[in-house]
Amino acid sequence: MVHFGMPDPINTFNGNANYSLNFWDQQWKDYVKVLLFFTYLDEQIDSDDFIADIVNEQLNGIEGIATQLTEHGYQIPFETLFTNWTIANYLDEEDIYDGIYNYNSLELPNFNYNSFMNSFPDSESESVQPWAVRYVKIHHDQPLTVNITVDNQMNVALLKTGQDAETIVEKIIIDESGIIEIPTYESPYNCHTLVLTNANYNLLNYSLEINEVLETDENNLGLDNMIKIENYPNPFSLSNSKRSSGTNIKFYTTDDSKPTVITIYNMKGQKVKTILDEKLSVGEHNVLWNGNDEKGKSVSAGLYLSKIQIGNDMKLQKMMIIK
Repeated sequence: MVHFGMPDPINTFNGNANYSLNFWDQQWKDYVKVLLFFTYLDEQIDSDDFIADIVNEQLNGIEGIATQLTEHGYQIPFETLFTNWTIANYLDEEDIYDGIYNYNSLELPNFNYNSFMNSFPDSESESVQPWAVRYVKIHHDQPLTVNITVDNQMNVALLKTGQDAETIVEKIIIDESGIIEIPTYESPYNCHTLVLTNANYNLLNYSLEINEVLETDENNLGLDNMIKIENYPNPFSLSNSKRSSGTNIKFYTTDDSKPTVITIYNMKGQKVKTILDEKLSVGEHNVLWNGNDEKGKSVSAGLYLSKIQIGNDMKLQKMMIIK
């Protein structure tokens, strides 16, 4: 219908996109999701025969589409294409990222968010259907960290949008757990949305915790009733001659009734290693990180985050490893 200039009404599916692309129940939203997906495919794949070749493909469903992507010379995995589609449905913006989050031939209605969070700390435990997505909208005026734990791989995108500002899309893949930093809610980026995509055949269960980042005076480590963390040296080297030294992480705990957890993350938000998880007396403590991950392998040079968390209170410290 799109090619004849008479697109069907786009509704119901945009009310809740946590609905499997590869599931068919003969409801109106089934027709809408297929209309949107194949319109998106047709616009993104520069080949007049692509849709026809999918129809003629012996393999059915997602496997057939993935096969035809390869046959037409596209290296993009179907999982990535599907994730881009879930973002395009929410954004539908033409002038960003070479049009990969846009429809040329359709004017989409707004897609509803599944959750809205505006008071922190906050959390949720939900599920994303196979080949589906959940949208989480966040309203805040302080920097936040988002901790996500999953039982299957999740593709996560953080959308930063605002009036008269070019939308920013930041993507990470989370296998077990990850952390995302969200900056202060301020102009021009006055809206943040998490796109939680399940590009998989299995149900995806996740837990999401959002906490405000505590602002502290790092020159007063050990004072006030706030957790604090710093490390020295910073930056530090992991060359063979210096590997045994690593970096010393100094921190101040405020509550001896709850475990103090210190975790290292890379800048993609993926967990590298938990180096401490135990109850400690209130006061100043130190722990050494030698630059190894959970498997004992040395990490590569670059920026990392150390996170201290005691109950709902937490703080981040950036660290740099140099060659």
